[in-house]
Amino acid sequence: MQHEIFEEKELALKENNLRGAVKSCFHQDWLVREKKGELIYRDCLDRHLSLFNPQGYLVAKTYYSIGEKSVQKPLNESITFKVSCEYLDGTHITRKITTNKNGKKVIYLNEYEYDDEKRVIREYHFMGEHDGYSQREFEYRYEYLVTGCKRTIIRQGGTIETETSLLDHKGREIAKSTLAENGEQVWEKSEWDYDDVALTETLYWSEGNFLRKTYDEQGRLVETLSMREGKLYERQCYEYNTESLLVKDIYENEDGFCASGEYFYDEYQNLIRVKHTKQRAEFTEQDERTMVYEYDKRGNWLTKKFYENKKLQEMIKREIEYFE
Repeated sequence: MQHEIFEEKELALKENNLRGAVKSCFHQDWLVREKKGELIYRDCLDRHLSLFNPQGYLVAKTYYSIGEKSVQKPLNESITFKVSCEYLDGTHITRKITTNKNGKKVIYLNEYEYDDEKRVIREYHFMGEHDGYSQREFEYRYEYLVTGCKRTIIRQGGTIETETSLLDHKGREIAKSTLAENGEQVWEKSEWDYDDVALTETLYWSEGNFLRKTYDEQGRLVETLSMREGKLYERQCYEYNTESLLVKDIYENEDGFCASGEYFYDEYQNLIRVKHTKQRAEFTEQDERTMVYEYDKRGNWLTKKFYENKKLQEMIKREIEYFE
């Protein structure tokens, strides 16, 4: 089980909707426009290279200096941001980020240690060049109770804080409080309530204030409801298709603002059209965004064009290399 701090969407090929044995993917994102049928490049928004292992996990990600505002100019070879990851039995255990900008090098290192049950028992965070000018360490302690488990997290680095959580038999938090070194409570105590029949999860932090999440039988989030002082604060609903892709969402808040979105996909499950509607008592606003793709023989897109209200605004190009 991976710790919640991991950015799961960057870890696996499938989460980036890449298919097959992808070895690397070089990504360039441009603001563009069309003039008399000619494509004009305006600004480069992003250039990065992702490397994957044969199991489909990200092992390195390098961001390059954006450089000149021209697609014809060569890449600026100065590495400004690099991510490297290590895995143990498919589990992400370290994440190291090295930046090098204008000759100044800074390293960000996150390390995680697990017990035999794959629970995090230690986190270490480092930022600096040699000895580090910012270091934090988290120690996790678990104590089994009749009702489930008690987890204590001790934060060290500048100040010491102790976070204590009670977990049920499924490993879900049911109560949490954070105390400073002198014993004073740092945050309001939070409590969770789970209804496995109604498939709801509710977080309470003070009287009349709660956040409730409702799921369907497939574990997909279908509603979030936030209350403040017993009154509606925010509400959002979600609908999915048979492939579990989001096809509609609706948002409303206490001020009477309402927004909705409709989402359409192609045969490769890539988003091809988005319709947004925003409403208040005095106005209704609508906009539409479409995406057009060019694919390779393996079903991965190489070019993605973004149109807002039928006008070309942005284009992403990808160069994909596969394992043999």
